[in-house]
Amino acid sequence: MSVIYENNRTRKGLIFVKNPRTAGGSVKEFFVATAHKNNIESKINRMYSRGNLFKHENNISVLNSGNYEIFSVIRNPWDRFISILSYLSKLHQDKHNLKESFFEDLFLDKDEKLKPDLVRNILDIEILDKNSKEYGCTPIHYFYHVISNQCDSYVGIKSIQLIRYENLAEDLLEYASYLGLDCDIESDLKSSINCFGRKSMRPSHKNEY
Repeated sequence: MSVIYENNRTRKGLIFVKNPRTAGGSVKEFFVATAHKNNIESKINRMYSRGNLFKHENNISVLNSGNYEIFSVIRNPWDRFISILSYLSKLHQDKHNLKESFFEDLFLDKDEKLKPDLVRNILDIEILDKNSKEYGCTPIHYFYHVISNQCDSYVGIKSIQLIRYENLAEDLLEYASYLGLDCDIESDLKSSINCFGRKSMRPSHKNEY
């Protein structure tokens, strides 16, 4: 979770609750740049990282104080999971110093379907340590990206605006307008986030995983 900017007498502050594999880094950069454009001092302050909302006891009280607008980005679970697998294949490539490591080689069988045993193991929290070592990351990093549920990030928050990854450009522009922030979809948003022309990675009815 990041504080994009603090509250003052004339406006509420802005807090971004980040979910993995939802363009969170780009969304955060967009709002920081937009705040600067609107003469609002913005300095990223991480109240917590890796999804640990309750690391500090006063986090929930701050979030529910009414002093902040709070938002997050959500993504279709299937598309997000495929993105996670693609991310793991890149970690695997770096871990084993491979020149090339393709998503298809790691996670798909000869019929181009997800390998069921492999997928079950990936989601098995009991072998989290083993999996994290295999893919070259810490157990916390692995859990945050692979096993954690998007909705877990919102537990205890009374009010939060959810932006759809599948409609990212339009939803962000609408939310920026709601916040009273001036931005231009072509120059500001498109330059910060590659959110145009996205294609779903969901399988067709002829190729169900």
